[in-house]
Amino acid sequence: MADMPMDISGWTTVVGAVQADTEFDDPTKQKMDWESGLPRYRVRLIVLAPLFDTVEVTVAGDLAAMKPGTRVRAEGGKYKTWTMGEKSGFKLWVDALVPVENTARSSS
Repeated sequence: MADMPMDISGWTTVVGAVQADTEFDDPTKQKMDWESGLPRYRVRLIVLAPLFDTVEVTVAGDLAAMKPGTRVRAEGGKYKTWTMGEKSGFKLWVDALVPVENTARSSS
């Protein structure tokens, strides 16, 4: 598996969905991060800038309380490729999703 750093910290993103990353053969068992021991999640991010798209990232941490619609900044992006038999693909991992306060001011 090859890792390539990918700086996505400047993207404006909003959480679309948070789902536990589960074992392939036992969907009731959540995967844990090997290095930190924290639970892993798959998070669908809605990217608002510099482009409009969605991207799924994998992140370890305590994200159970993170709600859809939360503005976040992704830190420590890594693009990882994988191969299993004749199949291959990639995953985008991030070290952390940090909530960002909304800086828009309401007009009264």
